[in-house]
Amino acid sequence: MPIREELTSQRIPVKIWTDDADANSKRQLENIASLPNAEFLAWHRAEVFKEPARE
Repeated sequence: MPIREELTSQRIPVKIWTDDADANSKRQLENIASLPNAEFLAWHRAEVFKEPARE
């Protein structure tokens, strides 16, 4: 699966493999990438899943 988007505004780049990430989700990922201990995430792959729609 190809990378659809890469957010590089923070110290750690965020790679997104879906076209379904909304602006709020991207902002949250950028906030995580800006944390002082975000290097931990750079060494490990963090998977973020969208919450299913509730009926």
